[in-house]
Amino acid sequence: SSTQVCIGLPALHHFLGGEDPGEIAHHSPARPARNQRFISGKWLVINESAGGLALNCAFETLPQIRPGDVIGLKAEGANKWNVGAVRWVKSGKADHLEIGAQLVAPKADPVRIKPSIAGPAETFQAALLLPEILPLKQPETLIATRGTFTPQRELLLELDGDTTRIVRAVRLVEQTASYERFEFSRG
Repeated sequence: SSTQVCIGLPALHHFLGGEDPGEIAHHSPARPARNQRFISGKWLVINESAGGLALNCAFETLPQIRPGDVIGLKAEGANKWNVGAVRWVKSGKADHLEIGAQLVAPKADPVRIKPSIAGPAETFQAALLLPEILPLKQPETLIATRGTFTPQRELLLELDGDTTRIVRAVRLVEQTASYERFEFSRG
């Protein structure tokens, strides 16, 4: 089987926002660089387990991807993106790439965050709000770029472009080279 894959927090934030894959709307909450395009590609699923997938793809130019990156996964025929994390990367040929991805959450909401005490130049950054998963006793968490989490740090969380709430970072769940996933309390 195959699955659509998008690489990186900004790309997944973009696709979760409902934008067309090749188009950037001026109101995109991720605030991408000018003329930045987000793409997704079809990858072949070579192995699937309860916790993740091994994927393979051929490229003309290999994408920038490394262990610890956030990725979006959307199965063939599915409407929603799953949140994953790259756990390993290998390449046996110059034009092929194989990755191992752990499934982190079945869905996420694109949000924007910034410290509640911030300078005037500080802007909102793309983040993902992962839902609570009761059967696993997993509280809702945020995925944000590395360097965002500090215990008890107050953040402004913008959910739908209009609603802004204050939340407090509580506990670091996971930290990689590119992102931090942490629990928070609503203020």
